[in-house]
Amino acid sequence: MEGTMTGADRGALVRAWNALNQALTLQEARDALERLQPRPDAGAELWIGYHVRAAKVYRRVARTDRYHHHEALAFAQVEENSAEKLKPQ
Repeated sequence: MEGTMTGADRGALVRAWNALNQALTLQEARDALERLQPRPDAGAELWIGYHVRAAKVYRRVARTDRYHHHEALAFAQVEENSAEKLKPQ
């Protein structure tokens, strides 16, 4: 959600960040992160930031959603690997 945003876009973005910050389960985290995912053509810097933030969220959720602990940790690792691949060498 870059560039010119409408009030409705800003409201949706704020709600998505709030949901992400309050996520206690893997499903809540995935739903919120899906709404915050950058456009496919967004720059590498934006995607790296997204992947780093997503990894932190998944690691936090691994502590609160014990039924999905290992799955959340696996998602965190995938996000960390994705961020690393996008970083300049």
